[in-house]
Amino acid sequence: IARSGARRQAATIATEALLAGHQPQWIISAGFAGGLDDRLNRYDLVIADRVKDTAGNELALDIQIDPAALAQLPQVHVGRLLSADRVVRSPQEKRALGESHQALAVDMETLAVAEVCRRRQVPFLAVRVIIDAVDDRLPSDVDYLLKQKTQAARLGAAFGALLNRPGSLKDLLKLKEQALLASDRLAKFLLSVIQAIAPLSNQSS
Repeated sequence: IARSGARRQAATIATEALLAGHQPQWIISAGFAGGLDDRLNRYDLVIADRVKDTAGNELALDIQIDPAALAQLPQVHVGRLLSADRVVRSPQEKRALGESHQALAVDMETLAVAEVCRRRQVPFLAVRVIIDAVDDRLPSDVDYLLKQKTQAARLGAAFGALLNRPGSLKDLLKLKEQALLASDRLAKFLLSVIQAIAPLSNQSS
């Protein structure tokens, strides 16, 4: 397990290091995403069959698990994932991106990880849990917090946000609660995903 954090460059570096140090048979990129489609509710899951960025670069993903079977699972969606270069906060922008790119959800890392795996010819699967639905507006402080590279810097940024906007405490605590619930949902689903791909790994070894 490797934690890259947000941002494309960080995801690329973490994936390269993981492949070089451990030579895994599969890479599963898992994390949070924002919903771009009305069909997705908070805590729904997305398995990407395609991933693209806002510049139009796109990769098709061979998920090697029956998409029809996945689609029958409750609150699980299979489709295109958009990787953006910043946090998409407003409902208006999320809707616009969903319509223009025909994407279900948006994150910041998946395309970077997928590109490394494609170059290294390592099977890849992207799983995201929705932390903010299309009509949810993220706090204005989130993007700045995610830019911080260390825990100390994030704490400092959070303290600064409280000084500048005291109401941010309520927003950030609510987002933390949503993140904990989303993480629990994602972790439970990943267990079933790993069990599903384990036979495929044994066949290829």
